[in-house]
Amino acid sequence: VDYVKTIELAKQLLPQLRKVIVVCGSSGENLALLEDFKRETKNNNIAEFEYWVGMPVQEMRDLARSVPIDSIILYLV
Repeated sequence: VDYVKTIELAKQLLPQLRKVIVVCGSSGENLALLEDFKRETKNNNIAEFEYWVGMPVQEMRDLARSVPIDSIILYLV
């Protein structure tokens, strides 16, 4: 997955994009994907990042209700 191109595409679809909320599980495999994501996007100035790692579905659902319209949720796993 090309994370930077995915975010750039999101920016084209949502020009006011300010925040990317990255959702990931907490297993070793999931955390390795998250580290890949962070490494590939560390020099990207398109948006700020917020990480939801290993959260219960109920908690994510509740948080997702209040995500601002200038944000996207990106599921890694």
